This record gives sequence, C-alpha cells and structure tokens, in this order.
Amino acid sequence: KHGKPRDVFQVVANSGPIWLLAVLALLWNLQGTDLFVLSVMSAALSDTLSSEFGIRWGGRPFSIVTGKSIPVGVSGGVTWVGFLGASVGALLMALFGFIFRNMMMTDVILIAVLGFTGSVMDSFLGYWLQEKAEHNGQWTDIVSSSDVVVKGVKGVNNDAINALTLVTISAVSAMIWLR
Repeated sequence: KHGKPRDVFQVVANSGPIWLLAVLALLWNLQGTDLFVLSVMSAALSDTLSSEFGIRWGGRPFSIVTGKSIPVGVSGGVTWVGFLGASVGALLMALFGFIFRNMMMTDVILIAVLGFTGSVMDSFLGYWLQEKAEHNGQWTDIVSSSDVVVKGVKGVNNDAINALTLVTISAVSAMIWLR
C-alpha cells in the first residue's frame, strides 16, 4: 500500500489468524476444519484482490460509509471494480474448497459469503478505526508521529485492521463450524 513493498507486519496480520487456527487444530486434534480455515483465507484473498482491482482499474474511490469521494489509498474507500475483485477472491477460495476438499455446496456458499463479508468489514473498520491525518485538506493513512490524528484511533494501522477482520471472521466461522 502507498507504493511500499509488503513488510513482515503485513504478512503476520494476514497470515497470523491462519497460523493460529492451524496450531489450535493440531493442539486440540480438531478434524474437519476446512470451513474454518478456508473462510479466513477467503476473507484475506477477497480483501487483497479488492484493493488490487480497485487500485488498477477502479477509478476514484468512495467512502463505504458516506458514499462521498475520498482520496485513493485511504482506508474505508471502495470502488465498484474493487467489489468485483472481492467477489473473485471469495469465489476462488470457495471453488478451491469445492474442487479439492469435496465440500458440500452450503459450505462453499458460506466460504464465499464470509470471504466477501470480510472484505466489506475490513473497509468499514478501516473507515472508523484506522488512524488518519489531514494533509492539504484531505485525509491520509500515512500518519507520522508529529501528525494529529483527525479520524480513527491513534496507532491503529492497516495491519491492525486486517488482523482484527480476520480474527472476527475466524470467530464467526468457528461458531458456524461448531453448529
């Protein structure tokens, strides 16, 4: 994001919940955790492809909350092409479950819905919680220590939002899986 390469914090924020699920499955000898794991992977891929599609082909983003135009790259901004990318990411993981894990159609649908929901949730949480400063009269997610946070919670960056989203999707999919 913002033209920077991925760093270790982004990788941990996006893969940490999967690793946690894997460790818990091993420790508790859980069987049949496919829905659980694929839902979280679906949300991560959905959010990533939403951003990538939106940045490359989406045009000017709008706030997921207000519908008003916002600067490119500011969390909480979405594009219609980004929603298409989110759908593609969610459906790819659901298709993976269907083809390679021989999942029932209800589980495939749940994976796709939870994946897309995770991407939308990430945008809402990014709008409300991610710290934003104001530069030249516009919000930015690039906040330095000398900036005054004008929206969100100081110290909450995109990595924290991603981790919070995926942990929430983990909890929701666990409640469904344990039904």
